[in-house]
Amino acid sequence: MNRFTLRLFLFCMTIGYAISGSAQTKVTGRVLDENRQGVDAAVVMLVASPGDVLVESVLTDPNGQYSILQRKGEFLLCIRALGYKEVKRKIAIASADTLPDIQLEVEDISLKDVVVTARKSRSLTSASNGKIRIHVAQSYLTDIGTALDVLKHSPGVLVSNKGDISLATIGGTAIYVNGRKLMLKGEELSAYLRSLPSSKISSIETSPSPNASFGADGAGGVINIITKASVRSGFYLTTSHSFAYWENLRQSSDLALSYNTDKWQLGLNYNHAIGHHAMDYGYERLQDGNKYLSETVDTDMRNTYSAGIDFSWQATPTSKLFVNSSVNLLAGPGVTATETQVYQGTTTLDGILRARNDYVEQKTLRYSNSLNYLYRPSDKHQLSITADWTRFDGTARCEQPNTYYSATNMLVRSDFFYSQPDKDIDIYALLADYKYKPNDESEWLAGAKTSFIRSHNTFLFEKNGAIDNQRSNTFHYDEGNIEGYTQYTHTLGKLELSAGLRLEYMHTSSKLNAYSSQDGEEHSDSHLRLFPNLSISYALNEQSKVALLYSRRQDKPRYEDLNPFEYLLDELSYWKGNPFLKPQISNKLILSYVWNSLSLNLFYSKLDDY
Repeated sequence: MNRFTLRLFLFCMTIGYAISGSAQTKVTGRVLDENRQGVDAAVVMLVASPGDVLVESVLTDPNGQYSILQRKGEFLLCIRALGYKEVKRKIAIASADTLPDIQLEVEDISLKDVVVTARKSRSLTSASNGKIRIHVAQSYLTDIGTALDVLKHSPGVLVSNKGDISLATIGGTAIYVNGRKLMLKGEELSAYLRSLPSSKISSIETSPSPNASFGADGAGGVINIITKASVRSGFYLTTSHSFAYWENLRQSSDLALSYNTDKWQLGLNYNHAIGHHAMDYGYERLQDGNKYLSETVDTDMRNTYSAGIDFSWQATPTSKLFVNSSVNLLAGPGVTATETQVYQGTTTLDGILRARNDYVEQKTLRYSNSLNYLYRPSDKHQLSITADWTRFDGTARCEQPNTYYSATNMLVRSDFFYSQPDKDIDIYALLADYKYKPNDESEWLAGAKTSFIRSHNTFLFEKNGAIDNQRSNTFHYDEGNIEGYTQYTHTLGKLELSAGLRLEYMHTSSKLNAYSSQDGEEHSDSHLRLFPNLSISYALNEQSKVALLYSRRQDKPRYEDLNPFEYLLDELSYWKGNPFLKPQISNKLILSYVWNSLSLNLFYSKLDDY
C-alpha cells in the first residue's frame, strides 16, 4: 500500500466515523437553579461505571439544556456550576430520549466569619408561554424598598396613584405570595405590600392566563410574589436600611433573625417604612353641559410597621409543618387639597371651590395567621393542607372644610364636614392541594378550597356639627365560597398540552341600615360558575416557542365598591359603593411567541358585566 493509498484509506475511515457519529441518537436534559430556572454554562460530565472513565463533557446553553450521545450501559452524570454544590446521579441512557431535570443547590463558602454566596447573574426577565418571571434577587430591584416599589418598576405591571395593581390587559389582577392568594384589596393590599421589603423577594411571576390551581379571581391575570427561603443550618442575622428622597424624605429598615437546624427552623422579622408620599393629580369632566376642572395635591404621611414569626418543622422525611403569624400597622395623618373651577357651559367661569381633606387619624391594623402541612411520600405524590385567618381593623377621622368663591374670588359660603369610617373584616380559608406526577411527561393537579368573609362597617358623617342621617349608616357583608379544581399537563416531544377546570359556588348577603334605624335594605345572591383554561405550546427550537392559551376568569367587586358609604373629595365630587354589583367575567385568548428572553403576546379579551 503506497502513501497515497494509505492517506485515502485513513480519510475514508475518518469520514465514515464522522457519519456514524452524527447518526447516533442524542439524549437531552436540563440543569435548573434554586428558582427552577435554567443554569447557563454548567459543566455536564458523563463518567463510565465502573472505571470512572470520562466519556463525554458538554456545557449547558442559556436555558440550562444539554445533549449527550445515547450509549449502552450504566453511567455517572456529574454536574458542576459556579456557586452551586456538585451533583452526581447514576443514569442509564440506552433507551431514554429525555433525562429528568436536575436542580442545583446553592453552595455557601465560609471565610472565617464571612459567608459568601456565589450566584451567576442573569437578565432581569425570562419568558415562557405568556408568563414572565422577573428575577428580583439578581437585579437592582432587590434594594429598591418595598414590594409595592418593586411592582412599580416591573415590566408589564401597572400601579396607579391609588395603589391599584394590574397587568397590561383588561380586568383586575389577583396578587399571590408563594402561591397563596392575598385576600386583600384596595388600601389593605397596598398596606401589606408596603410592609414587605424588596430584599425578601426572590422573583415575581406575572401570568395573564394562569392555570386552574390559581383562584378564579383576576380577569386580567395573576401576579405571584416568590419570597426567599433559607434552609442552611445555623444562626443568621440580616438587616438592611435605605433612604430615599423625592419631594419628601423616606426611610425603611428591615431586620430578620433566624435559627435553622436539620429538623426545624425559627424566624423573627421586623421592618418599617416611614416618610411622606406626595402625589399631584386632577381631572376634567362635563356634566349637564357644564365643565368642572379639578386639581389635587395629596400628601400621604402614613408609616408602615410590620413584625412576624415563622416556624417550620420536618416531622418525618416525608412530612413538614409550617406556622406563620404576622401583624402589620399602617398609621399616620394625611392631607389632600383640591381646587375645582366650575364653569357655566365650557368657557364661562362661575365659581371656585377650595376643599381640604385633613385626615387627623388613619389606622389599618392587620393580623394574619397561617398553618400549613406538607406531605410528600415520593417524587410522584405531594399533598398540601393550609388553614388561614386574616383580620383587619381600620378607622379614620377626616375634617373637611369646603369654601366656595365667586368667579371674582369673593367668599360665597363655607361649610365644615366631618367623616369617620370604621371597618372590621375577618377572612377564613381552608385549602387542600394535591399533585401527582406519574412520569416526566405528565402531571395532575387537583384541589379544593372553602372560605368565609365577614365585613362589618360603620360610617359617621357630620355637616357643620350635625349628624347627616342620609349619609351616616352601617353596612354588613358576608361571603361564602366553595371551590374545586383539576389541571392536567402532558408533554409529547416538542408539544405541550395543558387543560384545567375550576368550579366555584359563592353565596353573598348584605344589609344596609341608616345610622339611627334598625330597619334597612337586605340583599343576597348565590351562583355556581365554571372557569376552564387550555394551553397548547410547541417548541420550534431550543430558543423559541409558540403557544395558544385560553382562559375564563372573573373580578369580584372590592369590599369598598360594595359598601354604599359616600367619601367626599369635595362637596361636588364623591364616590359611593354599590352593594348590587356583580362579578365581571372575562374570556381571554392569547397567542404567544417566545425567543430567548423576548416575549411577544397578542391578546383578545371580552369582559361581561363590566
